[in-house]
Amino acid sequence: MYRPIMYNEEEDAKKIYENGFRNKEYNFYETVLVAKHFRYVMGYGDAKIKTVLKEFCITNDKFWNDVLNLRNIKSAVSKSRKPFVNKSNPIPIYKDEIDAITSVEGYKQKKVLFAIFVLAKINNGYIYNNEWNKIRRVLHSKITNKNIFELIEYYASRNLLYATKNLYHKILFINLQGTLVFTVSSESINNLKKVFEDVFGKDLFVCVDCKKTYERRSYNQKRCKECSQIHKKELWRLQKIRQRNKMSAY
Repeated sequence: MYRPIMYNEEEDAKKIYENGFRNKEYNFYETVLVAKHFRYVMGYGDAKIKTVLKEFCITNDKFWNDVLNLRNIKSAVSKSRKPFVNKSNPIPIYKDEIDAITSVEGYKQKKVLFAIFVLAKINNGYIYNNEWNKIRRVLHSKITNKNIFELIEYYASRNLLYATKNLYHKILFINLQGTLVFTVSSESINNLKKVFEDVFGKDLFVCVDCKKTYERRSYNQKRCKECSQIHKKELWRLQKIRQRNKMSAY
């Protein structure tokens, strides 16, 4: 199960405490949240948290094993000492930021930069190398890590971000104020592809056969659905002719 991109740990911890694990089985991240609930809401200390946390896991996971998960319980208690984190507030997007993204050439380049930019606004302006899966999730894309790193280098050459060889990259055009254009909520962030299309429009192309304009479904698409089917049938027909000619030659 994916960890939410935008979240309020205190609210999530309360829901898990009241309803049990979301998938009805042990999850370490959710266990830490419940441990935080015991510490900061109910006022328990480490020893008490360890006892009630184990009882919670036994109750909410019928396959729970004390021996196998003893170390996980200790780790959850330790991590629960960090205060609740709240990353659920709507993300404001300003006109100057939109203009910076618009300055990039290429539809794909704009879309990936938009996703990196929004995710970075949640993390105080930084995007980390272990967050490429989030980019694929929010864009509903299969873009490879190699492609992302190539785009990172391209954005750096345009002074849109500061790329490092370590774990993170800093976005350079994030503003704290300006002319507000729209906000990204905890719901809409899960489909940044749609948000991007609403703001920048869809990726359109002209079919090489019928010359009509259509929405692009892949970056290598040259034909619309109807013309593509006709083209495939024609290729299949030509292939059969070649096979017959080859057989008749013997």
